[in-house]
Amino acid sequence: MTAEIFSLFEGRLTSYSPSYLSCYPFYEHLIFSVDCFGTPEAQKSICHNFFDLITTMKLLITTFCAFFLCVALNAQDLLYVKADAAGNGTSWQDATDLQTALKIAAPGSHIWVATGTYLPTDDSDRNATFRINKEIKIYGGFIGNETSLRQRDTRNNKTILSGNIGTADFQDNSYTVVTIEGATDATVLDGFTIKDGNADGSTQPGTAQRGGGAIFNNGAQNGTSNPVIRNCIFVDNTAREGGAIYNCGLRGESSPTIAGCTFKNNAADLDGGAVYNNAANGDSNPKLIDCTFKDNVAGYGAGIYSNTKNGESKIDLNGCIFKDNMAYMWGGGIFGNDKAGFEVALDDCSFAGNYPTDINKEITVGQVNTARSYGAK
Repeated sequence: MTAEIFSLFEGRLTSYSPSYLSCYPFYEHLIFSVDCFGTPEAQKSICHNFFDLITTMKLLITTFCAFFLCVALNAQDLLYVKADAAGNGTSWQDATDLQTALKIAAPGSHIWVATGTYLPTDDSDRNATFRINKEIKIYGGFIGNETSLRQRDTRNNKTILSGNIGTADFQDNSYTVVTIEGATDATVLDGFTIKDGNADGSTQPGTAQRGGGAIFNNGAQNGTSNPVIRNCIFVDNTAREGGAIYNCGLRGESSPTIAGCTFKNNAADLDGGAVYNNAANGDSNPKLIDCTFKDNVAGYGAGIYSNTKNGESKIDLNGCIFKDNMAYMWGGGIFGNDKAGFEVALDDCSFAGNYPTDINKEITVGQVNTARSYGAK
């Protein structure tokens, strides 16, 4: 049997007996070689030189491929999303859809989302949600051709996550538009309008079917979920508890940082028109910075409600505004159902036009105020 080998030096195909290849048995599969004719000494010298050449070539090729593999992997750290797109997400021109991006994003990835309206599903499954369960950063506000995060414009390029699935009837909307689980401060949601969630289910408290029309932040049952939510607008969401956001620290911890957000026209049938903190047998200690609560409605705690039964909820408010929120019972601004474990720290916050008007800026804890106020206006 012979082997056909291409001669680098002579540029021709030559047939050799396998015996001529004995000096490089592991490279018989290669199609590059040199003639090994001549004396045995010459054959040995030429073949050894060729062996060195092949070894060097393999090293260069391996290094070259590794480099481009790293480049490809780094490119996957940034995914591009457009409404109704179906690409692989590697560029604006080949953008993918949001659900796909959330599934394929590796921890540490960034997702840039172009202006448009995004639904959790194209059918009528009310349990469908945008699920965020890893350390990724998701940014809205792009027109769809930016090369830098600084170029986005969240004011003019509205990026909407909507629960308005099914028919135009609000009753069949998604229970919760976004579900966040097991998050750290390396998990960021920034620059979105989240609307039309309707968590009106009859399930047990502490479930996404009845809590958090916009976001259900789940750190329950020995879990932890402490994401960063920035520059978002929460509007027209409803739920049994937590019209916009439900922080579930039930026997766990759910303590997000929420900054630069607006909560407007959200409603809860029961408690927490905008935000509900479930700290029962656990912890829910949210920090809110430069947020506005306006025109939210609930039975208790139209702005924020905390359940601190056998748990702890310490709310840190800095530069926040509570205006024209209405509670049918108590806590036009903020309400805690048990003064044990409940505390509110206020710094440069203002309260106006909230109903009912309770002592110390509409903060009521079991009808007994225990808030600490630092520079409240």
